[in-house]
Amino acid sequence: MKRLIGFGLLILLFASCEKEDTAITLPPPGDLQLMTARMGVNYDTMVFVSLKTGLAFSHFNRSYDLAFESTADGWRIYLNSAQLMLAGSKPVFDLTAADTAGIIWKPDDASLHDDSLAIGKWCNDAGQNIKGVVFIDRGKPFFTGSDRFRKMLIDEVSGNEYKIRFSKLNNTGLTDFFLPKNAAYSLVYFSFDNNGEIKTLAPPRNDWDFVFTRYTHTYYDEPLSSPFRYYLVSGAVLNKWNGSLNELVKKDSTAGYIPFEEASYPAILGIPLNNRADAVGFDWKYFDFNNNTYYIRQNQWYLLKNFESIYYKLRFIDFYDEAGNKGAARFEFQRL
Repeated sequence: MKRLIGFGLLILLFASCEKEDTAITLPPPGDLQLMTARMGVNYDTMVFVSLKTGLAFSHFNRSYDLAFESTADGWRIYLNSAQLMLAGSKPVFDLTAADTAGIIWKPDDASLHDDSLAIGKWCNDAGQNIKGVVFIDRGKPFFTGSDRFRKMLIDEVSGNEYKIRFSKLNNTGLTDFFLPKNAAYSLVYFSFDNNGEIKTLAPPRNDWDFVFTRYTHTYYDEPLSSPFRYYLVSGAVLNKWNGSLNELVKKDSTAGYIPFEEASYPAILGIPLNNRADAVGFDWKYFDFNNNTYYIRQNQWYLLKNFESIYYKLRFIDFYDEAGNKGAARFEFQRL
C-alpha cells in the first residue's frame, strides 16, 4: 500500500511540474488600406511596393538589360521584358567566332519559371558554362543598329559573383565584367551601356512584394510570325525570390471561392498558392475599345503569402489616378 501511495504522489508531483500549453493569440486583421502604383501614362516606370510598410520605390523600367539572381546559390538570369527583349544561344565557346546563324529567339515567359527562361540553365553544378554564347536582342522598339544586339559568354558563377564577357555582334566593345552578388537583394541589375553598368533599382529583398511594370506576355495561340505573339502589357510581378507566394481568387474558377469582403484568416488557408511571377499580372483590367477606357474586372482578387508567412488579400479598384491619367494601378489590401 505504501508503494501505491508513493507512486501516486510521484505522478501528482510530475503532473504539477508540467507546463500548461500556451495559447497562441493571432493579431487582429489590419485595416483595409489603399495604395496606388503610378507607372505613368506610357508605362515607363517600375514601382516596387511593400504591403507591410505601404511604401513604393520607383525607377525608369528600361534602365537595365539583365537581372542576375543575387543569392549565394543563384544562377538564373532574366531579361528586361519591359524592352521586349529576346535571347538565344549557340553551343560555341569562342565569343568572337560566334554568329547569329540558326539562332532561335524567344523571351522569358512571364511566369519566370526555370523551364521557361530564354537564357535557361546555362551552367553545371560547379557554376561553369555548359551552354555556350548567348545572343541578346535588347528590344526592337527601343534600340536600332549596332546598339540593338549583344553577344555574351557567361564564364562562371560562384557564391560571390558572376563573370561575363560581352561585345556587339561585330566584336567591338569586347568587355570582361564581374557582377558581385549581394544576398540582401533579390537581383543584381545590369546594363550593357557604357561598357557595362550595375544598377541599384529594387529595395532589399524583404522590403517589397510586387513590382508594377511593363513586361512581355506571350500569346501562345498566336503564330511565331504574328506581331501579337509577344506583346507588351502592364501589371504586377511577384517578388518570388524571397519565397513569397500568390494566387488569383476568381468567381466560377477558384474552388471554394470566397468574396473579397468575406476573405479572412483562417478561411483562406484552403486556397493553394504558387510562385508564378505573373499570377497577379495584367488581366485584372481590360480595355473597352468602344469607350476607349480601361475597366477593372469584378469578382476576382488576389492572395499573397509573404516571406514571413503573413497573408494579405488584394483587389484592384482603378487604373486611373485622381486626374484621370491611365497607368495608375489603384488597389486596396488588408493583412489577414
